[in-house]
Amino acid sequence: MNGEPLRAEDAALLYAEAPGTQLQIGALCFFEAAPLRDRRGRLRHEALRSHVWSRLGTLPRFRQRIAPVLGDVAAPMWVDDTDFDIARHTKWVTLPAPGGAGALRDLLGRLLAEPLDPDHPLWDLTVVEGLDAAALGFGDLDTVAVIVRAHHVMADGIALHAAATLLLDPAPRAYRHRRHDWSPDPPPG
Repeated sequence: MNGEPLRAEDAALLYAEAPGTQLQIGALCFFEAAPLRDRRGRLRHEALRSHVWSRLGTLPRFRQRIAPVLGDVAAPMWVDDTDFDIARHTKWVTLPAPGGAGALRDLLGRLLAEPLDPDHPLWDLTVVEGLDAAALGFGDLDTVAVIVRAHHVMADGIALHAAATLLLDPAPRAYRHRRHDWSPDPPPG
């Protein structure tokens, strides 16, 4: 798949983007935090990051960036990101107290206004801690939010839903590491 040209409609979306006009889509999801915590009550960041990494074997586009063609004589190309780092795409944020709906809306607004880095795959996932579960309608349930962003050239709403379904387990279960070996192909000459 390395070196595949962008579809014409995706190239048009890419060229239409301007400062202040982010062509990305996002999703805000809420999860019970207890299955994601270690014995000390801390979120298992590395285990969660490893979980996402293990699923990328079936989502190769999520490891690719867009490379322009010299002189713009053809549509840009999807190429493997030779500097891919899962940590760049999986982040953690703690809301300031009290962690209510206003603080979450502000964070979501900032993230969706921030452009994705065009030198790397155009997606990220942010886990949000410090939520006031009661103020958000979850009672006393320990809750975290996950904000997923992807540029529209990577995924439309249906494709982002399919990716989220693949990345997220439908029910809590013990974490199992799945081996995922990958090395990037060199960019085309």
